Amino acid sequence: MQKTRLPRLEIVSLRSLILHEDVEQHRVERIGRRLRKEGILKNPPIVGRNPRHRKLIVLDGASRVTAARQLGLPHLLVQMVSYPSSEIGLDPWHHLVVGMSWRTLLEKAAAIPGVSVEIVSWTKASRDLNRRRLFACLRSPGKQSAGLRLTHPRKTGLRPVRELTRLYATDPGLHRIREDQIDLPHHWLGKEYVMVLFSRLRQEDILRFALGNRDRLPMGITRHTVPNRALRVLYPISRLRSGLSLARKRAQLERFLEKKWEAGAIRSYPEPTTLYDE
Repeated sequence: MQKTRLPRLEIVSLRSLILHEDVEQHRVERIGRRLRKEGILKNPPIVGRNPRHRKLIVLDGASRVTAARQLGLPHLLVQMVSYPSSEIGLDPWHHLVVGMSWRTLLEKAAAIPGVSVEIVSWTKASRDLNRRRLFACLRSPGKQSAGLRLTHPRKTGLRPVRELTRLYATDPGLHRIREDQIDLPHHWLGKEYVMVLFSRLRQEDILRFALGNRDRLPMGITRHTVPNRALRVLYPISRLRSGLSLARKRAQLERFLEKKWEAGAIRSYPEPTTLYDE
């Protein structure tokens, strides 16, 4: 492996980072407790740099960034990528809600101002999701699909989308699922569950949400995939918290990475990998 192919790790000011999605406070608090207890940042957030804007967009790690702010850190270690980029994937996270019936979630969703509900076949719902005519769809075994449409998007913005996820976001039975997991066997999922499927967004949409500073997506419906992801860097929080200048902290990071390189501690695995301890 050549050094030039390593992920681009940088220390940046927390003030320069902006979010495109909301955070859930209970997740932020859990991460904050872990950072205080362990004293290390395991996995740097992924941050996108756009040549036309000074702000850096958090693509993955909004909760870690928010926890770092609440801990009072002035700087943070991040993995820097160019954005938009054809090398970065952007897929929806879908939601699997366990313990809430299709009918209950449908009735609650229909009561959200700015949302219209249409009972349709999965074929039509899938087509309309791909064409972005729907923002979400509810599916459950033995039920037809319920397509959710924004009736006045210019007026409501993303508020109805956030209100939909709040109906079940604190439920311990909520799980995120990828596109390739939609057709999991029913016996894997239990008897009562609802899949909340979201339309696919574009990287330009993420830029608009982040840089507009007025509207954010709910947490956990966008999934950026970055080649050569930096994991388990194990960087000391004390170095990020210190009163040293940003330039000196960047020099510290260079020495830290150089030592890891010389010790042979950096490994890159080109093949897809499945982890069983996350």
